[in-house]
Amino acid sequence: MNPSQLHVVSVFSNNRRWRSRERLLRKFITHMQVSGVTLTLVEHVMGERDFVLDPHDPALAGVRLFQIRGDSRQENWLKEGLIRYGVSRLPPDAKYLAVIDADVFFQRHDWAIA
Repeated sequence: MNPSQLHVVSVFSNNRRWRSRERLLRKFITHMQVSGVTLTLVEHVMGERDFVLDPHDPALAGVRLFQIRGDSRQENWLKEGLIRYGVSRLPPDAKYLAVIDADVFFQRHDWAIA
Protein backbone atom coordinates (compact mmCIF):
# COMPACT_ATOMS: atom_id res chain seq x y z
CA MET A 1 0.00 0.00 0.00
CA ASN A 2 1.16 3.50 -0.80
CA PRO A 3 1.12 5.46 2.50
CA SER A 4 -0.75 8.35 0.84
CA GLN A 5 -3.74 5.99 0.49
CA LEU A 6 -4.06 6.03 4.29
CA HIS A 7 -6.22 8.94 5.43
CA VAL A 8 -5.40 9.98 8.99
CA VAL A 9 -8.01 12.09 10.78
CA SER A 10 -6.91 14.02 13.84
CA VAL A 11 -8.42 16.85 15.84
CA PHE A 12 -7.04 19.76 17.84
CA SER A 13 -8.80 21.81 20.49
CA ASN A 14 -6.86 23.70 23.13
CA ASN A 15 -9.43 25.43 25.31
CA ARG A 16 -6.92 25.84 28.16
CA ARG A 17 -4.33 27.31 25.76
CA TRP A 18 -1.48 25.08 26.85
CA ARG A 19 1.67 25.79 24.83
CA SER A 20 2.75 22.16 25.06
CA ARG A 21 -0.35 21.06 23.13
CA GLU A 22 0.51 23.39 20.26
CA ARG A 23 4.13 22.15 20.22
CA LEU A 24 2.93 18.53 20.15
CA LEU A 25 0.48 19.33 17.36
CA ARG A 26 3.18 20.84 15.15
CA LYS A 27 5.46 17.88 15.83
CA PHE A 28 2.58 15.50 14.99
CA ILE A 29 1.88 17.28 11.68
CA THR A 30 5.53 16.93 10.67
CA HIS A 31 5.52 13.27 11.73
CA MET A 32 2.48 12.56 9.55
CA GLN A 33 3.99 14.44 6.58
CA VAL A 34 7.24 12.46 6.85
CA SER A 35 5.18 9.26 7.07
CA GLY A 36 3.58 10.12 3.73
CA VAL A 37 -0.03 9.70 4.84
CA THR A 38 -2.87 12.02 3.88
CA LEU A 39 -3.66 14.07 7.00
CA THR A 40 -7.07 15.59 7.64
CA LEU A 41 -6.91 17.88 10.66
CA VAL A 42 -9.89 19.54 12.32
CA GLU A 43 -9.04 22.51 14.56
CA HIS A 44 -11.66 23.83 16.98
CA VAL A 45 -11.61 27.11 18.91
CA MET A 46 -14.09 28.56 21.38
CA GLY A 47 -15.89 31.77 20.46
CA GLU A 48 -13.82 34.45 18.79
CA ARG A 49 -10.41 33.11 19.78
CA ASP A 50 -7.77 33.01 17.09
CA PHE A 51 -7.05 29.73 15.39
CA VAL A 52 -3.61 28.33 16.20
CA LEU A 53 -2.91 27.15 12.67
CA ASP A 54 -2.60 29.41 9.65
CA PRO A 55 -3.97 27.64 6.55
CA HIS A 56 -1.40 29.50 4.43
CA ASP A 57 1.57 28.27 6.49
CA PRO A 58 3.96 26.35 4.18
CA ALA A 59 4.55 23.90 7.05
CA LEU A 60 0.98 22.69 6.48
CA ALA A 61 1.59 21.73 2.85
CA GLY A 62 -0.56 18.74 1.98
CA VAL A 63 -2.61 18.92 5.18
CA ARG A 64 -6.36 19.01 4.69
CA LEU A 65 -7.22 21.59 7.39
CA PHE A 66 -10.73 22.39 8.57
CA GLN A 67 -11.25 25.11 11.19
CA ILE A 68 -14.43 25.29 13.26
CA ARG A 69 -15.68 27.74 15.88
CA GLY A 70 -17.87 26.69 18.76
CA ASP A 71 -18.84 27.58 22.30
CA SER A 72 -19.11 25.85 25.66
CA ARG A 73 -22.29 24.07 24.58
CA GLN A 74 -20.12 21.86 22.38
CA GLU A 75 -17.70 20.81 25.14
CA ASN A 76 -19.36 17.46 25.83
CA TRP A 77 -18.36 14.91 23.21
CA LEU A 78 -16.37 17.60 21.37
CA LYS A 79 -13.55 15.31 20.29
CA GLU A 80 -15.94 12.69 18.92
CA GLY A 81 -17.92 15.32 17.03
CA LEU A 82 -14.77 16.75 15.48
CA ILE A 83 -13.62 13.29 14.44
CA ARG A 84 -16.98 12.63 12.78
CA TYR A 85 -16.68 15.99 11.00
CA GLY A 86 -13.21 15.12 9.71
CA VAL A 87 -14.27 11.66 8.54
CA SER A 88 -17.26 13.18 6.74
CA ARG A 89 -14.87 15.43 4.78
CA LEU A 90 -12.76 12.60 3.38
CA PRO A 91 -12.79 12.23 -0.40
CA PRO A 92 -15.31 9.68 -1.69
CA ASP A 93 -12.53 7.41 -2.94
CA ALA A 94 -10.81 7.19 0.47
CA LYS A 95 -10.16 3.51 1.16
CA TYR A 96 -8.08 3.36 4.35
CA LEU A 97 -8.74 5.37 7.52
CA ALA A 98 -6.99 5.84 10.84
CA VAL A 99 -8.09 8.17 13.62
CA ILE A 100 -5.00 9.17 15.60
CA ASP A 101 -4.64 11.56 18.53
CA ALA A 102 -2.33 14.48 17.77
CA ASP A 103 0.05 13.47 20.56
CA VAL A 104 0.77 9.96 19.26
CA PHE A 105 4.10 9.30 17.56
CA PHE A 106 5.27 6.07 15.96
CA GLN A 107 8.89 5.01 16.31
CA ARG A 108 9.15 4.05 12.66
CA HIS A 109 8.47 6.65 9.97
CA ASP A 110 7.37 3.85 7.64
CA TRP A 111 4.65 2.72 10.06
CA ALA A 112 1.93 3.32 7.46
CA ILE A 113 3.32 0.62 5.19
CA ALA A 114 4.88 -1.66 7.81
